Amino acid sequence: MGDQVFQSYIHLTLFLSLKCGNARPDPKSLLELKPDDPAAWGNKGSSLANLGRYEEALTAYERALELQSDLPEAWRNLADLLSASGRHVEAEKARLRALQLEREEATC
Repeated sequence: MGDQVFQSYIHLTLFLSLKCGNARPDPKSLLELKPDDPAAWGNKGSSLANLGRYEEALTAYERALELQSDLPEAWRNLADLLSASGRHVEAEKARLRALQLEREEATC
């Protein structure tokens, strides 16, 4: 539970930092504390997508999936952004990967 609260705090802090146009990231950002944390990259992708910074969001989701390729939520978010960018074939592949992972989770 503590990690979820911490990640929510970091997500909000990062969102506000990006929205206000700060050139430097918040020194307490999860990415500075845990640069190889796929959840942190996913949170950054969500924050950037909420701000309409779609290419940066795509890069963040791709980094999350490089670090941990079995994250259905990251695959779904990536699919949504790819679809919105008109990259429908890539979006469909990402969507199918998310569904596959969700099925695997359901059978465990």
